[in-house]
Amino acid sequence: MNPYSSKVSEYLELIQCVPLDTAEFVFAYGSGAISQGNENMKDKMVDFIIITNDPLKFHADNINKNPSHYSFLRKIGPKRITEIQTKFGARVYYNSRVESNNRMIKYGVISTDNVLQDLLDWNWLYVAGRMQKPILNVLKPTKKIEEAMEINHTSALQLALLMVEDTFTFENLFKHIVNISYNGDFRQVIGEDKNKVNKIVHGSYDKFMDIYKPLLEKDPRVTVLSDKCEQDNTTQAVYHRINLLPLGVINCLQEKWKRKNEPRKDVEEISFTLANRTDFDVIIRDMTSSIVAKSSRNQTIKNALSAGFDMENNVQPSIDFQLKIEEVTLNVKVIVLEYCYIIYIGKRNTIDIMTMGNFGKSTLLDFSPGACSQMYVESLNLKLSKAFPGKQIFINTDLSSNDSPEFWSEIFLKFVPKLKEVLSA
Repeated sequence: MNPYSSKVSEYLELIQCVPLDTAEFVFAYGSGAISQGNENMKDKMVDFIIITNDPLKFHADNINKNPSHYSFLRKIGPKRITEIQTKFGARVYYNSRVESNNRMIKYGVISTDNVLQDLLDWNWLYVAGRMQKPILNVLKPTKKIEEAMEINHTSALQLALLMVEDTFTFENLFKHIVNISYNGDFRQVIGEDKNKVNKIVHGSYDKFMDIYKPLLEKDPRVTVLSDKCEQDNTTQAVYHRINLLPLGVINCLQEKWKRKNEPRKDVEEISFTLANRTDFDVIIRDMTSSIVAKSSRNQTIKNALSAGFDMENNVQPSIDFQLKIEEVTLNVKVIVLEYCYIIYIGKRNTIDIMTMGNFGKSTLLDFSPGACSQMYVESLNLKLSKAFPGKQIFINTDLSSNDSPEFWSEIFLKFVPKLKEVLSA
């Protein structure tokens, strides 16, 4: 048996602890599956993604077989776990720190429909971002997923070519591809290995070449030389590449343009105007960063729930306390993660926001404060960021601007010292 087949068999055994009868593709990714320099992979947790055509059946069977894989959320049943998976964050549900064959694994579950959306349109750039880098195919993908994977690789290449100069090295191109899914992810700002991109590219250079060199050779606007490439970087070529970007990026461009420029311009006009700007690469990078920022933030919040609040999962117990403002008692829940604080403050009982009788109205998971409270939330966020440097702060609330400015002022005055007191206890 060749080394690659042996490795696939080893990783398949690791993930066979869960039911795979609905799986249309399973892959391992990250430093526990793909070499990143001279690091010892045996000491690392292995990350898997399971793409299933029936997430409800998967979770029902898996809860029955492996109840210990799930946090307290198993008590709400497979139907609602599936709703958490398919309605929030990047549409992935993770079970973390599972022991299998004497190794620690983490596996994410995503539906076939959602993964196709991400691969083709970059709706979340989460699973699609991971699949732009070398991965280990543990179960062979269906033809439909395989075709979508190639489109995702082609899209990543188109965007990276917009970021590089007329003449570029393979290494520089690959670094831009890796950065697509990292720019905007707050974990890359706080705490993550700043040399991670270099490690990924250097550790998997040959695999990057296997994926992207054939696509470069098929591109009529690129000339592949022995150790570098040259591309047509004229306005016409840039315009062509912008129009080939996934729908998620194009939609972001259109929304940004309509807010700040001429709302009547269509996509073609926006692409043409952008291609004629000298900062087109910066604007496009901002668009992908905004997609990644939103999905990674919301997915992190969801992962906190699915991981369970325990020290073993690097998650401290959630902290609940009350704050009296004027004659109103506000409930506060704080989830303390390595990189961030997730905070809910409002009038609802914190038990309600965790058990979530109606997921369509989940205050904690649907992490987008209403427009009426956004100004106050941003002000509170700023105060907390200054009080807790080095931490990302995510706040949600069911309060609104209908509450008086004096009411909000008292929150600003009392909340930060109270939170400091509670966290230091």
